[in-house]
Amino acid sequence: MIAWAAWSAALIVALVLGGFAVWLVDTKVYTTEALGEQWWEAVQAGDGEVLLGQFADVPEAAGEAGEGEDPRLSAGSVDTLLLDGGTLEHSAEQIEDLRVVERSGAADLVFTVDGEEHRSRLPMDKADESWGIFDQWALDPAALAEVSLSVPGASAGGIGQVDVNGEPVNLQEDAAELAAYAPSVLDVAVDSEWLTGSAHRVLALDPEDVGGSDAEALSEEIEIELEASSAAAEQMHQKVKTYLSSCAEQQVLMPSGCPMGVETPNRVEASTIEWSMPKAQELTLSFGPDGWSVAGADRLTATVSFTAQDYYSGETLEETHDVTFGLDVEVGASGEDLLVSVTGG
Repeated sequence: MIAWAAWSAALIVALVLGGFAVWLVDTKVYTTEALGEQWWEAVQAGDGEVLLGQFADVPEAAGEAGEGEDPRLSAGSVDTLLLDGGTLEHSAEQIEDLRVVERSGAADLVFTVDGEEHRSRLPMDKADESWGIFDQWALDPAALAEVSLSVPGASAGGIGQVDVNGEPVNLQEDAAELAAYAPSVLDVAVDSEWLTGSAHRVLALDPEDVGGSDAEALSEEIEIELEASSAAAEQMHQKVKTYLSSCAEQQVLMPSGCPMGVETPNRVEASTIEWSMPKAQELTLSFGPDGWSVAGADRLTATVSFTAQDYYSGETLEETHDVTFGLDVEVGASGEDLLVSVTGG
């Protein structure tokens, strides 16, 4: 009887401990929170292979990511460089204080970027059951965002690539399509001596708009506005200055090959002719979707002064005239060179 009681007590204890072990495994291992934490660890490590392994099936948007040394596809296709390696690590470095909050059929990721708090849903699907007890979760394809990157006027400015998270992305028809995890942080920059442009974007699936596995993939559009660099403006100004100086050096009232000139009925002493040209900095260089443009070149003013003698009275005169003129300034790019042409307008 005593042995039976001892055996029964041991059985009860075993059942309780077994039930506790099952509960512990179910709440600590087979949960959406656990998968969310594994996802974050893989992102920090830049391990795209592990991340893709967290999907039940490799999403179509992932293309050939993780295959071979270079996961990127050819220009014009979906570029997958953001799904592996240093670009992932760059994104993780911008994310601070991330914590995972379990949700039904998903996990919420709460984090800060640049001191601002963000929340993103990490959608999941119930993939299977382990031992018929534990739910096994896999990432839903909506965890991959579709990013449309456009750089209006890039080809006109000689720009064929942009940097995304420190890696080059090929442009085709001034655009590129990329796959990226949501959430992630994208830093886009134009690395050119003549043009500048950048964007800093946090990709996140708004938990208020999605629920569990009903989430749709985030579609994000990023447009980079290109601007003329200070080096480009300086080169344009130098070309204009050189052109105007060549006109000013001619001690004539109508400099050859120049758009400015003046007439006088008096006899002019050529050695006294002096031209004062406008500052080249009065012109401004800008860049838009249609390419380069120069403002302020259509209406400039030069001043000419000289000593003259009245043909009739013989009186000596000091004449000064303001002369309005225009310039035709064309700016273009050829490879890495900026081409500037200045002619009379």
